[in-house]
Amino acid sequence: MLKKIALLSIVAGMLAVGVGMASADGGGINDGRINSFDVASGVAIYYTYGDGFVTDEDGNLVETEVITGIAVWYATEEGNGVKMFELSDSQIDKAVSASSSSTVVIGGGHGYFLGYDRVNEEFYVYGPNYLFQWEDHYAVVG
Repeated sequence: MLKKIALLSIVAGMLAVGVGMASADGGGINDGRINSFDVASGVAIYYTYGDGFVTDEDGNLVETEVITGIAVWYATEEGNGVKMFELSDSQIDKAVSASSSSTVVIGGGHGYFLGYDRVNEEFYVYGPNYLFQWEDHYAVVG
């Protein structure tokens, strides 16, 4: 039992040092991707943006930049970005609204897919040997 505790302590320490090293320079890939700390992956997930209107604290409509969807890219061995698919917020809402399932596959391309987990209010992208989940902080799903 003591050996297991010692081993777990060593592993925890190594993980803490690794996280500290990754975050010492800000960590991750800082190009706006949602999965910025998933540096070993060739997959990059982005929110797409466009002009839209929001209601400010005084109840006025204000034009600003809003999230318009989600795009998933793949980096080739040469370092070139290839867009695998992009789904608009209306496509996302339509797919989620059309299903009563707790998890919904919204769409995808090139063997990768975007899904939504209603229970946890999380998006996920999955494909060959890949899974990334994140919370819907921006209420993309209406």
